[in-house]
Formats: sequence, C-alpha cells, structure tokens
Amino acid sequence: MTALPRLPLARRGDRGYVLLIVVIVTAVLTSAVLAFHQTVRTAAGVAARQADRVAVRSAARSAIEVARAVLQEDDAKLDALSESWAKGIAADLGGGLDVVAEIRDAERSFPLGSVFGGAGELEPVAVGRLDRLLTLAGARPTEVRALNAALLERWRYGTSGGGASGAALEFLGELPLLRPRYGLEAPGGEGSAAESAPGLGAMAEKWLTLRGNERINVNTAPREVLLCLSEAMPEAWVEALLQERDKQPFAAVSAVFDRVSTTPELRGSIANLLTVQSTAFHLSVVARTEEVAAGLEAWFTRSGTVRLVAARWRQAR
Repeated sequence: MTALPRLPLARRGDRGYVLLIVVIVTAVLTSAVLAFHQTVRTAAGVAARQADRVAVRSAARSAIEVARAVLQEDDAKLDALSESWAKGIAADLGGGLDVVAEIRDAERSFPLGSVFGGAGELEPVAVGRLDRLLTLAGARPTEVRALNAALLERWRYGTSGGGASGAALEFLGELPLLRPRYGLEAPGGEGSAAESAPGLGAMAEKWLTLRGNERINVNTAPREVLLCLSEAMPEAWVEALLQERDKQPFAAVSAVFDRVSTTPELRGSIANLLTVQSTAFHLSVVARTEEVAAGLEAWFTRSGTVRLVAARWRQAR
C-alpha cells in the first residue's frame, strides 16, 4: 500500500499572515455592519422627526380652528378674563404631542393709534398716557424721552399715508431702532439692572396694539394700562375696580361707575376711553413633541376672520 505524501507544515510566519488577514477581514465586516446600522438609525430618526413635524404643524393649525369656534360661541356683548376664550387651550393629543394656546384681546392693551390724529398729527393727551404706561412698565426716563422725540419726528416728517393707523404702524416699526439712534445703551455694564431692563421694542409688543376699537376693555386690561388713563388716576380707585371685576365682570361701562365710587372729574376724563367688548384677538399656539416644536400666531376678529401673522417651525432640542 502506497503511503500518501505528507504536506509540508506551515511555517510560523505563514500562520501570522493568515491571522492578520482574518483580523483585517473581521474589522472591515464589523465597520460595514456598524455603518449600515448607523445609516438605518439615522434614516429612522429622520423619518420620525419628519412625522413629528407633520403632526405638530397639523396640531398647531387645528388650534386656530378651535380658537375660532370658541370665540364664535362666546357672548359678544361682554368680554372678560373669566370667559372660556381667556383661559386658553391646552391638550395632550397622545404620542408625546402637546398643544398650548393663549388668546389675548387687543383691547386689553394701549391703542397706539390714539396717539395720532386723523391726519397723523400728535394727540398730546394720548402721548402723556403712553409715557405714563411705559414708565409704569419699567422704561427708563431716557427711553421715554427718546420715544417722545421719535413721535415728534414721525409727526414732523409725516407718513406714507393711512392717517392715524398708518402713522402708528410706521412708528411701531421704528421702535427697535430707538436704542442706537438716541444712544440708549444701558449704563452699568453687562449684568446690571439697567442692562437687563426691557427695551422699548419688547415693551411695545407687550403693552401696545394697533388693532381693536381704540378703547380699553375695563374687564381685561392690566393694572398698568388702567393707571395710565388719567394723569391723576388714584391707585386706590384702580385697585377697587380690579377687585370688583374679579367678583363679577362689568356688563357696561356705566356699571363701572355705579359699582366703584368715582369723582365726576375722573368719570368725565376716562368714560369715553373704556369698553366692555373686544373686537380683535391674538392667538399664540405652541405644539411640540420631544423632538420638534411648532409655533403659530394669528389675529381673529369677531366675524371669524383669521390673519396668520407668524409661523415658526424648529427642533425642540
């Protein structure tokens, strides 16, 4: 019987090359698997975020219709903070999707249009009210003086048209420019109380309005707006008014003076500035998941007309 030939044994160096090749192949395969896994995870994340974007946008736009329905069902004869529209909208839609909406009436704020007359001229009494409001809101004297200078400049050079509303709109657009124009950089350096004070642009957004019927709703206006109505407005009178409206909203302007003791002089100076009805409403909506947030802002009228003024889509984190 013929014996099979014996194969030569691999040299020690050859075995090292084989092991190295195996390690390299294993590393390449591992890298490919990891890259594929990362690609799958990224694609899944993108798909999930896209689904979240669609969901939050739809939820935010749906809140507009809900708010419109709430306002249309509301009794238009009286608007107060105790009514359903003033309580806002908050809903957990499941799947980590939340919607929060705030509705504010225009008549709770100071009507900027009242500062200008029909031809765009300044109304000094209304300018005084605006000065008092901004002072109560925290404006520094230099900012109030700058605002008055800007008002005078707007009157002097006229407007592009639109009478009082056109002048107010143009002036409101100029407010953010007042700080550099009139040297209103806050003294004291970063972190000081003056540095952290709100600018006129932020105050205007919170306290002023271009919409509404140019009267102030006595049932919704904050304390500062009520105090600015008269140069000699007694704080005690405003506090008494706020307490009375918390008990029950005023059904008419005349009811204010029936329920809150008022001097004839004060009544004569502010009665024609007040109302208990609001005609325009601002809606601010935020819909969000853990990954994505959407914001909408819109204005409503009593007739149900909606004007979308801003839309913000962003990643939540």
